Amino acid sequence: MSNGRIAVLCPSRGNPEGLAKLIESVKNTSERAAVITYVERPQAGLYREVLSSGPAVWHLGEPGGPAAKAGVPIYSPAISDSVHGLAIATGRVRSGHRLVFDVIGDVLETSHIALTSKGTGVIYVGGGTPKNFIQQAEVAAYIYARELPGHKYGVQITMDQPQWGGLSGCTFEEAQSWRKIAPDADFVTLNVEATVALPLIVSALAEELPDVRSRRTLPQLDFGPSAREKEDRA
Repeated sequence: MSNGRIAVLCPSRGNPEGLAKLIESVKNTSERAAVITYVERPQAGLYREVLSSGPAVWHLGEPGGPAAKAGVPIYSPAISDSVHGLAIATGRVRSGHRLVFDVIGDVLETSHIALTSKGTGVIYVGGGTPKNFIQQAEVAAYIYARELPGHKYGVQITMDQPQWGGLSGCTFEEAQSWRKIAPDADFVTLNVEATVALPLIVSALAEELPDVRSRRTLPQLDFGPSAREKEDRA
């Protein structure tokens, strides 16, 4: 089962070669190797303090990548359930460096970003833990004794269906009942495989709005007191 609940990898009696191939592909992933190397480096310094996953992921991926250059955090609420989690675990065993994530800091920072924004929108590709994590950002404003209406815009790309009860298939209407999506929000659900839908959406936007990239401004994000406390300790 998946959808952010429980995941079990069982040996396939009918296809042991397939299982071995899967394990080998995970072991040899270049991105995984880069993460292990980073965790093992004594001069990296990232393992010396507890960080929210947003800025930490910049270091684990491509430090000079587009997200890092634009100052856009990449939160990973289920990082242990990924090839990056395996890589960080491998790096700890090999070097003894303890790279630890402040998952509650993730909650505080995302809710504070929502709180200090004029309005928020969400794009869901698939579902599971990341979907609910970003959905709850507006609801979590109560932590700061505030109340927000919910996300104002939403796009969902999923192959799942709501009748199975999984998070990946839950509707925007259900999210509205939890105040995760605003009552008057504009949203649309695409029941299409993501690798088909995303290229079509991006191509259409590029054709219809050719100057959108030049008109974009870098986001000014306020990560809240959780992030500022970390800066003060640094």
